[in-house]
Amino acid sequence: MKSMSKNRRSYFDRFLLVRIALIALMVFGAFLIYFQTTALIRARQSVSWPRTTGVLSVEVGQYRKTLSYQYSVDGVTYTADRVIFGELGNRVRSKEWTAVSDSPNGSELAVYYNADNPEESTLFTELLSGSWFHFLLGSVFLLAGSILMILLPGSKRIAEPFAAEQPAKRTSIP
Repeated sequence: MKSMSKNRRSYFDRFLLVRIALIALMVFGAFLIYFQTTALIRARQSVSWPRTTGVLSVEVGQYRKTLSYQYSVDGVTYTADRVIFGELGNRVRSKEWTAVSDSPNGSELAVYYNADNPEESTLFTELLSGSWFHFLLGSVFLLAGSILMILLPGSKRIAEPFAAEQPAKRTSIP
């Protein structure tokens, strides 16, 4: 009897861990979908943003380059680093980032800024090509996690009879 109770407990522990992992997968998928949807909306809005001139600042560190640019709107100077909407993670992979970072330090460049919030700006008024992949990946994570979460209670009912049928340990009598 004791081993049967222990089997149920260990099964319940695994069941709980699987649920937590599925919830984490769904949250990550929802984050990717939200991030990419927001980036798409902002990229479409940025097409109508006013344009100003900015000055590029490229810093070469030991392991990577960082870039930023300064621009002025109504006498106020702002500093930003967004090159294009949809950047997620390593920015060096985008061809737009590489093109800008290869420009000499102090170069003038076109900066598009949000007239309602001048701190928000970008150098390219489009969505990063290939960023649809993050949206698709997020959708797969969210959908797969949801389906498995729905099917998981059924797998518990299926697995319980197998746990109950396990033979009890035999002990030898001296």
